[in-house]
Amino acid sequence: MISANFPADRLCLFTVAGDAIPVCNINEHKFLKTERADDQAKAAVVHQCALEMRDSEIHLREAETKMHDALAHAHSEEAELLHLKIEYTRLTSSGSGSGS
Repeated sequence: MISANFPADRLCLFTVAGDAIPVCNINEHKFLKTERADDQAKAAVVHQCALEMRDSEIHLREAETKMHDALAHAHSEEAELLHLKIEYTRLTSSGSGSGS
């Protein structure tokens, strides 16, 4: 015959054919369960922080990319403007030199 005895602060005992077999300590089991729940909560917080950090990094990289694109466009426009000024200077110089 198998029977179980579960006192609140002592070992869990299973009795098999009159012999008591210690199985676990109820308080230790509650402690381990609470500890596991705490570990899971901490892991969830760490995971959430990692997600937020990655999200911030993505937004930063997107902003940097837009800034670099804007700078590249500005440099391209500036180069085109300088090219036009050079052509204008050549045209005005050659036109005034040949007209005299």
